[in-house]
Amino acid sequence: MPPRFEYGQLLFVDPSRPPPKGDDVIIQVKDGETVMGLVKRFKSGSDDKTVVSQFNPTQDITFATADVIAVYLVVGSLAAGR
Repeated sequence: MPPRFEYGQLLFVDPSRPPPKGDDVIIQVKDGETVMGLVKRFKSGSDDKTVVSQFNPTQDITFATADVIAVYLVVGSLAAGR
């Protein structure tokens, strides 16, 4: 998710901590039989929808909470190639 993270960068998550608004997350969502993992910025979550934002292009994305498998708080990173 440039400019925050570079491609190939290793991200560390804490699956036990709920993400605060404005923090970076890895969100796992399903689209039919496909499961995707996306690096986004957490905006909000409720019983019916989860909203995240991205930088490139700048936009908010809303997922039905029923399609969200997990939202993991990013707690650290390591540069690519290290």
